[in-house]
Amino acid sequence: MPMSSLHFVIIEKDSFIAADMAEGLRGACPNCTVTNLTEMCDAAALPPDPLHRRIFITGERITAIDQSGLSGMAAAEGAEIVVRAGWDSDEAVRARGFLTLAAPFTDADLYDIATRALGQRQMMAGS
Repeated sequence: MPMSSLHFVIIEKDSFIAADMAEGLRGACPNCTVTNLTEMCDAAALPPDPLHRRIFITGERITAIDQSGLSGMAAAEGAEIVVRAGWDSDEAVRARGFLTLAAPFTDADLYDIATRALGQRQMMAGS
């Protein structure tokens, strides 16, 4: 599966952090698509995208992810949710099946997220 099949949806109010993350993701995955949103409800309202594996990245609490409907929508379409460190413990994030991202993050952290998402896409295609 080509890297272009990945679509990262960054949910971040701070435009500097969002731009830095988008740049790092494009460096890790040059042919991916990246969408920056400022509100969780906008992400939860996105229509399904069967051509891309979506990876939602947010710094929100798990409860906010659930209340917005994002966790249910992501589960229904097989999308990944990545939670930046801060509010919930890494253990709580992983217990929900979400990935974690360090805060502050590095380009290596973003590369790891892209690599894991691509690997999961390949595993899904093979099953």
